[in-house]
Amino acid sequence: MEQATVLEVIDGDTIVVLIGSEAQRVRYYGIDAPDKGKQCFNEATERNRELVGRTVRLKSDVRDQDDSGRLLRYVFTEEGLSVDAALVTEGLAKAWRQDGFYRDPLIGLEDHARTQDIGCLWK
Repeated sequence: MEQATVLEVIDGDTIVVLIGSEAQRVRYYGIDAPDKGKQCFNEATERNRELVGRTVRLKSDVRDQDDSGRLLRYVFTEEGLSVDAALVTEGLAKAWRQDGFYRDPLIGLEDHARTQDIGCLWK
């Protein structure tokens, strides 16, 4: 996996990282966190900030970029924790259901969070 330095946390599913000498906006491949002004936005953004720290590892999948030109990547901590999975498990983001290597496990985590009423998305 590619290592990157976190420069900024934009929201619950978007960060800006330094890859080599270039700043890149990265949209998390496996999840969809609330947009600004939506329920749970602040909680998802703050938890994302806590999880990513200063350095992350990035894993690509079948789609490289979204329609806005952001890199699409699964995001992992230096210790190997999936940030995508953590945010879904904690009820702060929904699983991306269209495609992706981790689609089915992330959907399972979302279903569990929803049925157990974990996090702020289901309130």
